[in-house]
Amino acid sequence: MSRRLRTYARIKTRKRYRAKGTSGGRVFIFTLGFIIFVVLSLYGLSYIKKKLYQEVPEKRFSSLDLAELVEDVDRRVAYALFNLDVSIKEVRSQNVSKIHERGITWEFKDIRIDIPEGITKKKVQETLTKSLSEPYVHQRFKKSDGSLISEIEIHDIPTHKLRLVFYAKVPAKESKETVKEEKVSTSSIEQAKIIQQETSIRKPETKIFREERPKVVIIVDDLGLNREPIDELIKLPAPLNFAVLPNLPYSRYAAEMAHRKGWDVILHLPMEPNDSSGYSGVDAGDGVLLVGLSKKEILAKLERNLASVPHIKGVNNHMGSKFMENSELMGLVLERIQNEGLFFIDSKTSKNTTGYEIAKKLKIKTAQRDVFLDQGSQGVNYIRSQIEKLISISKEKGHAVGICHPYPDTLIVLSDMIPKIKEEVDIIPASRAVN
Repeated sequence: MSRRLRTYARIKTRKRYRAKGTSGGRVFIFTLGFIIFVVLSLYGLSYIKKKLYQEVPEKRFSSLDLAELVEDVDRRVAYALFNLDVSIKEVRSQNVSKIHERGITWEFKDIRIDIPEGITKKKVQETLTKSLSEPYVHQRFKKSDGSLISEIEIHDIPTHKLRLVFYAKVPAKESKETVKEEKVSTSSIEQAKIIQQETSIRKPETKIFREERPKVVIIVDDLGLNREPIDELIKLPAPLNFAVLPNLPYSRYAAEMAHRKGWDVILHLPMEPNDSSGYSGVDAGDGVLLVGLSKKEILAKLERNLASVPHIKGVNNHMGSKFMENSELMGLVLERIQNEGLFFIDSKTSKNTTGYEIAKKLKIKTAQRDVFLDQGSQGVNYIRSQIEKLISISKEKGHAVGICHPYPDTLIVLSDMIPKIKEEVDIIPASRAVN
């Protein structure tokens, strides 16, 4: 081969290798770029998700947290038995075992309950399922001849085993003394003697927790604007109720945190105040219901407010002294709340409020405020005296509803007084006090 041909062959070979190398490089760069794009996209989605929920931390349980939820399940079981007309004397035995696992300690309760003739397994299962319908409760049923076993877990931790024995005969000569000698623990199942009450006791303004320790409900209004008070409140060892304003930066965060604690979330619904209160409709906040709006506009605003706060179980009014006095508009709003299966608590911002009475007429589960625990400008001594007043009313009526706000002084007093409150009364969710 001539020199010219050999030189041409070498040049052609180099060009071929260069072309191959260029093609391979392009494939490598494209692949690398695609991988980087996917990683950045996933990171971006994760970041957006965190921002959307304002970085709600995962639930970490303490023994105290679990004890509170166990007490709540006890009350719910007792309430279910009450609705089934099962007497406390049918709780035949209860064995309580202390368990220490996963860094926490709790009580496991094995309870036998005799179900009188005439009450079916299906009815018992449906009633218990409804009463224990909470996100932190998981219940399994096992059936056998003549009995039904309910195994209850709180956040995957086994806490109760109910042995429901059907068509049990109660001894005819059983005396009150015999009932007293039954080995029933003094835990919350026995304390929750709601099941001994007559139907008439369920009427509002009567002692609905007869023969039980008095009950108080503590509702914290105006949550959603700042994160700091929410983080402080969720540390408190009591089932508080979060009344969350709609459409604020931390509205969803407040609702998520309360929900994860097993606490009640309430929509704090903005309503128009009277001019004499010193506030206007603008002061009530975004989504405020105004008397001058058409019914269509009011319902549209109500829909947006209901959708803006997740996990709500009920509604109470924010301001609203003017709107709450309008019976026609309150009927419109409460009918919509009723359709959602929510309860309503009248904050009583006006002595002429119609909310509570209309809710009763519509047969909505309802209650009304007994005491405002704080007034903003008042100091810690005033708040302490108001809490004492709340306790006193609960001892007189059997239950009382207190409303407070996330003021620094209020957080200080609640943190200090909750152990004392618990010595005298039970602190319960709002959903357990409405009728």
